[in-house]
Amino acid sequence: MAQPVDTVACSGRGRRTIPVLVLTVICIVGALLRCWGLGSRSLWLDEFSTWHVSQLGFSESLQWEPELTIPPLYQISLRPLTGGPRPAEWLLRLPAAFCGTALLAAAYWLGAIAAGRAAGVSLAALLACNLLQIEYSREARPYTMLVLGSTLSVGLWYRLVTRARSIDVFGYVIVTTLSFHAHFLTALTIAAEVVWWLAGLRGRGHRVLNTAPAKCLLATIILCVPIVARSAFSPGDVARGIGWIEPPALSRAVAILGEVTFAAPWLLAVLLPAAVLWSLSGLGLLRLGCGRRHPPYGASARPMEGLLLLWLFCAWGGLLVVSWTVTPIMVARYALPAAVPALLIPLVFAHRIHPRAVPVIACVFVLGTGPAWLNAPRDVRPGFRELRDYLAEHVDRQESAAVFALEHPAGSDWAEMERLALEYYPLNDRPVHELFVNEGPDLPPDSILYDPRRLYVIEFRADPGPLIEAAGRETEPFVQEGRPYSRLFFEPYRLLKIAPPGNR
Repeated sequence: MAQPVDTVACSGRGRRTIPVLVLTVICIVGALLRCWGLGSRSLWLDEFSTWHVSQLGFSESLQWEPELTIPPLYQISLRPLTGGPRPAEWLLRLPAAFCGTALLAAAYWLGAIAAGRAAGVSLAALLACNLLQIEYSREARPYTMLVLGSTLSVGLWYRLVTRARSIDVFGYVIVTTLSFHAHFLTALTIAAEVVWWLAGLRGRGHRVLNTAPAKCLLATIILCVPIVARSAFSPGDVARGIGWIEPPALSRAVAILGEVTFAAPWLLAVLLPAAVLWSLSGLGLLRLGCGRRHPPYGASARPMEGLLLLWLFCAWGGLLVVSWTVTPIMVARYALPAAVPALLIPLVFAHRIHPRAVPVIACVFVLGTGPAWLNAPRDVRPGFRELRDYLAEHVDRQESAAVFALEHPAGSDWAEMERLALEYYPLNDRPVHELFVNEGPDLPPDSILYDPRRLYVIEFRADPGPLIEAAGRETEPFVQEGRPYSRLFFEPYRLLKIAPPGNR
C-alpha cells in the first residue's frame, strides 16, 4: 500500500529550498561580478600600502605611518597567500572579493531575521548588483571586511538581545572583534547596537551589567583595546593621510548615501512613504495587519526596525557628525556599511504592509540603479602599470631620462609610500632619478633637471613646476592621435615631458 504523503512537510521544505536555490544563484553571479578581471587593473596608491605592510614584519607593519587603516586584519589575511615579493594583483585583492561575496549570504541571513526569506533574498540580490559594493570587492583594502563584519555583528547582536543563546554570545564577540580589527569604523555600528539595546531597557537598574549583552560588550572592548592603544600612542599623524577630504555639505552627504545604495531619489521615494505608513500604524491610525509583526523568535522579540534605523544613522550620519566636529571623513567607501540598513529598511516596511510587497520594492530599486549601470565606465582606468608600459614602449632610454617627483623629505615613511609604485612596477630597463620638490628653488648642481636629455617626470602629489622653471627648462606637449596634451594621466599619476635645454 502506498504511504501517505505529508503535504505540509513537503510544502515547508519547498518554501525553504527555493530561497536557498535563489541565494545560491545570487552568490554565484555576485562572485563572478567581483572576481571577473580581478587583476586587470593596476594597483593604486592605497593598494600599494596594503601590499607593502603585508611584506613587512608584523610589528614593523603596525609602525608604518602612511597605513591609514592601522587595524591589521586585511594584511594578516594576505600573509598566507603572498609568498613572493610582488604577488599578482588578483591575489592581493582576493580577500576583498571573498568578503564581498560572503556579504551576500550574510545579507540574506540578516534580511530573513528582519522580515523573512523574501526580504533576505531581495537584500542579497540588491547588494550583489550594487556598483560600489562590486568596486570595493575588487580593491585590496578592508572595506568589504568592514561591511561584512558590521552586517554579521548587527544580526548577532539582535539575536543576543532577544534570546541570548551561547552561540550568539561567542559569535558576536568574535565577529565584532574581527570587524574592528579590519577597520575602526566598526565603532559606529557598535554605537548603534548599544543605543538600541539601552533604549529597550526599562527598570533594570544595576542588573543591566549582569546581562549577556553587557558581558559581550565588555569582552569585545577588552579585545579591541590593544589596537586602539596602538593608534592612540602612534607617533605619526595618521590623519594627514585623509587631509584631502573636504568638510561635506549636507547635500554631498545625501549624494554619498545615494552612491552607496542606489540613486537617492529612488531610495527616498520608497523609504519616506513606507516610514509614514509604519508610523501611522504604530499610532493606531492605520491598520496594517497583513505582514508578520515580529521575527521568528517569539512574540516578545523586539522588531528590528529601530536597530536598523539607528545603524543607518550611525553608519552614515555618524560620518557626517565626525566630519563636522573632528575631521572630514565623509567619503563613499567609509559609508559602505550604511548600504545594508538603507536597503533593508524599505524591505522591512514593505513586509509590514504585505509580504508580497517585498520583491516589488526590490524590483523598484533594481530599476533605479539601471541608469548607473548604463553610465558606468567599461574601460579599465590606466594606472602606474600602464605608465610603466608607456615608458618602455615610447621612450628611448639613451636619449631620455625618467624622473620621479617626490613631495616628502627623503627618509620619511611618506616618501617611501610615494616610491611604492616603482617598487611594485619597476622600470627594469632604465634608472629612475628622484626629484625632491621640497629642496626649494636653489637646486644643487647635480640636479637631474640640469641633465641635457629630454626628461619624463612622473608626478603624483608633488608639483615640480617651480623647480623646472628655476632650472630654465620648459615642458613639451605629448601628441596623441594628432592632438597635443600637456600631461598624460595614469590615475592617480601624471606624466610630464620636459624638453632638452636647446629646445627653448
